[in-house]
Amino acid sequence: MKYKLIASDMDGTLLTDGKQITDRTLSAVRAAEAAGMIFTLCTGRSYSGIKEYVEKLRPSVPLITFNGAMIVSPEGDLLYDRPMNPSYAMQIYRAAENEDTTLKVWSRGILYANRINNATVYYRSTCPDAEFHILGDEPSMKRIAEQGISKMLIIDTKERISGFLSGMCKAIGDGVRYFRSTPIYLEFVDRGVSKGSALLRLCEMLSVDPAQTVAFGDEENDRPMLRTAGLGVAMGNAVPEIKAEADAVTSSNEEDGVAEFIEYLLEMENK
Repeated sequence: MKYKLIASDMDGTLLTDGKQITDRTLSAVRAAEAAGMIFTLCTGRSYSGIKEYVEKLRPSVPLITFNGAMIVSPEGDLLYDRPMNPSYAMQIYRAAENEDTTLKVWSRGILYANRINNATVYYRSTCPDAEFHILGDEPSMKRIAEQGISKMLIIDTKERISGFLSGMCKAIGDGVRYFRSTPIYLEFVDRGVSKGSALLRLCEMLSVDPAQTVAFGDEENDRPMLRTAGLGVAMGNAVPEIKAEADAVTSSNEEDGVAEFIEYLLEMENK
């Protein structure tokens, strides 16, 4: 078999806009597994934010979370972790406070937020099982940073996020990796973290040649994964830059694009 491992992003890719896995997609995943392929998730979400989907998909191999900062077992046991440098985490915290924007911080599986508003309420709804706290003052944030931060996330308008990318992020420097994961989400991880580097690590764990992998994605944070995979597939709803770099483009997440392409791969294998 030419391809042995399929890694899929979730939001805007595997999931519909209503955050569902369709019956067609689930059937395609099962067919791929029956043919000998391995299916896994590679997401910016925490484990608590994907738990309901893991229960539905029942993957047999580790999962990539926090945009590659963590790899966990299907049961949620930690297998790999690369936290952010505390000094850079503090820079992001101060910048977010200066910009009066909404900040989320993930540390040891616990979610922290600097304020309660509609953005925080919605974000919490995507990870209902996670322990949640309000960020305190700067000394409190420093203690959290020293414990280890997997990911930081700013939620704001499209226009302000664009401004942060051209201003605030450049001022922070190259000690972190930052990217837009949706038009209103700006994420930060350690500079050594990406979905691509995590995919390589997972391939090493599973003794799979990276050239024998297929990856699906739609946003900027998926770029390293699509570059690393033997076959990088952009969704029909992907941002133009990702489509331009991908090896192939499938239909949108609302049109079962992942299922469509898996079905195509299986058909090619059977010829």
